[in-house]
Amino acid sequence: MTVNNIILMNLFISLLSVWAAVLVNSKFLRPAILNKKRFTLYELRDRLAILAMKDVVSDTSEEYITLQRLINNSLMSTKEFKITRFLKLQSKIVTDQRLRKHLDSILEKIKNEEMPSEYKEIVSDFFVVASDIYDHKTWLLRNSLTPVILFFTFISVIIKTSKKVSDYLENQRANILRVEEELEANQARFAK
Repeated sequence: MTVNNIILMNLFISLLSVWAAVLVNSKFLRPAILNKKRFTLYELRDRLAILAMKDVVSDTSEEYITLQRLINNSLMSTKEFKITRFLKLQSKIVTDQRLRKHLDSILEKIKNEEMPSEYKEIVSDFFVVASDIYDHKTWLLRNSLTPVILFFTFISVIIKTSKKVSDYLENQRANILRVEEELEANQARFAK
């Protein structure tokens, strides 16, 4: 009986440790990592402002205004530790045709060497940081949804398979009943 108690105590301590690790990760570590990425966005915004002050990039140019707006929107969407605001921003960047066209024209100018290398570096760093934030924000979603999707897929396969087996068994039962009825009919006809 003491072995069972020891096993249960070890199981309880293990579960408590895992729960504490998940709590520390979600309350302290993940927000700290996100803040580090947010500070990188602040740094990029400051570097962009310095380029405008040095007249390397005009602060009234479309490129400057667009990148400034993207950085500010990313900062606003990561203010809270909720995934929805950031995903809405990212989906707007992907789905808004006017914004996509505008971003494509800026990227074309960057490729054609019309923009200074410092600006190109800031744009590149922004997209790297935005990708990191996206990965950070969707980590839990990806890691929790994958098992759920696999579970429901497994259940649907079982249901589909059981439906096929059930249909097959019903078909066989109907065949057996039909054969049985024919045998009884033949027996009644020829047994006299």
